Amino acid sequence: MNCYDLLGLNSEDIENVTNLDIKKNYRDLMKQHHPDRNNGEESHQKTVDLNEAYDLLTYPVTKKIYDYSLKGGNTDINVNLDIDLRDIYYEETKTIRYTRSTICVNCDDANNIDDTVQNEICTVCQGKHFYDEYEDVPIQIKKFYYNNMILQYELCGNVYIDENNKIQTSSLNVTLKVHDYQNLKICDFLNNNDNDQNGNTLNKSGDLMTELKISLLESICGFCTKIDYFDKKMNIIYKGVTTGGNILIFKGRGIYNISTGLRGNLYIKITVEKNDFPENIKEYIWKSLTGQDYKNSIVYNAHSSIGLEAFY
Repeated sequence: MNCYDLLGLNSEDIENVTNLDIKKNYRDLMKQHHPDRNNGEESHQKTVDLNEAYDLLTYPVTKKIYDYSLKGGNTDINVNLDIDLRDIYYEETKTIRYTRSTICVNCDDANNIDDTVQNEICTVCQGKHFYDEYEDVPIQIKKFYYNNMILQYELCGNVYIDENNKIQTSSLNVTLKVHDYQNLKICDFLNNNDNDQNGNTLNKSGDLMTELKISLLESICGFCTKIDYFDKKMNIIYKGVTTGGNILIFKGRGIYNISTGLRGNLYIKITVEKNDFPENIKEYIWKSLTGQDYKNSIVYNAHSSIGLEAFY
């Protein structure tokens, strides 16, 4: 129950409640429920509750924190942390800075429970008995982390008074916002991802997507080229005919899938660049090799892997 209501005080106007008001109402209520007058179990519990409420509201530190809690200050701290695919791949450490409310241990007037005593105001908290401070928390990124994943750090949030009138510390909740890295992008090619309760996509598949531009000649005769793969170069050898829009699949070349413990796939989308081959030559070469009409040959093939090799 609200401590102000329990003592018969106006909980809607706590700023104007003084220690004298708290003491007066406490004494009057204790007389009503004293065991000498009321010897029942209900009256005994009432005196216990009154004592707890009185102790909490007459000690400046707990009163300030309790007042703050009544205004909604007992919620967890929620922050976003921006990382990219490289941070996950190499399990980098990131530091996040945030603001939290904590008890002031430097108060000169922390023991002032009498409104008539005028002590010097604390220069740290300005007499509030708690204050906001900056906190730096190092976060070790793990290889199985994913976009919109929430990391919870207990006892790293705000100080508050709980429903049992005990001093507690809330949690820090860090939501990971995973961004693309260079040419590598997050994807869910096979629709394996889930959504959280707010509709945010949880990219758990570990799949990555990138694009590769090749010439028409390379699309007909095959190619050997390199693509950027984090801080490395990935060599790709393709033997055979491919078309613009084809998807080359490299299994196990993505990042880790938290559900399976295995790495997802790397999907490379082929784009055929225009060149100065005469149109009739293009048609002749393509039809000779594939038997298809060149102008109608741009198809989307999600499983093209014939004659495919990849190595670092």
